[in-house]
Amino acid sequence: MMTTQFTYLQDWVKARNLRERVLLVIIGWTVIYMLWFLLLVRPLNLDITFLNNQVTSLLTQTSAIHDEAAKIVEIATRNSTNSLLKQNKALSNKTEDLRTHIEFLASRVIPMNKVHTVLKDILNQPGVNTQLINLKNQSEEPLLPNQPNALDTLPLMRKIKKHYFEVQLRSNYFSTISYLQNLEKLPWSLYWNSLEYKVVDYPQADVSVKFYILTN
Repeated sequence: MMTTQFTYLQDWVKARNLRERVLLVIIGWTVIYMLWFLLLVRPLNLDITFLNNQVTSLLTQTSAIHDEAAKIVEIATRNSTNSLLKQNKALSNKTEDLRTHIEFLASRVIPMNKVHTVLKDILNQPGVNTQLINLKNQSEEPLLPNQPNALDTLPLMRKIKKHYFEVQLRSNYFSTISYLQNLEKLPWSLYWNSLEYKVVDYPQADVSVKFYILTN
């Protein structure tokens, strides 16, 4: 039966003129192309598009994971044991420097029973064209701030105080410089706070010198 149908179709095509045969060939190829496109090419393109979308999504996720990993590495590096050890060493060095400085200051502390000797030496300093008007014994304050657990390894430092004084005198400029140099030569450590120089009758001036000593 199939042979009969094929023979009939062959005869029918032969009965067509050249133009009709060409149209039949074009239509046949068009049908074949449409079937090929619908059954093979289109599904393949859909699969390719789906795979491309999946690849793009995976690349985005990979980039995000890399960013998170970089942040974790940065945090780990910043707070690494090696970094913490370096910071601890630097703090230890600063603590040691501070301890050395404090020990130096402690060696220059004046006992309270020697304060009157310090004042006496200041009063007895020679001063050419210098008139000592007054020597004020002012306030005192702890050398270290009163903070708990501060410098527990040096408890004696808590007993050291700053004892403030003010010397008032009348002198000229060069005589004032000479007087201050004499004070500097005393065996006691005087720490200068401020100096006020006010001319009242040139070249004479009222001079106020504020300083402190460390006492225990």
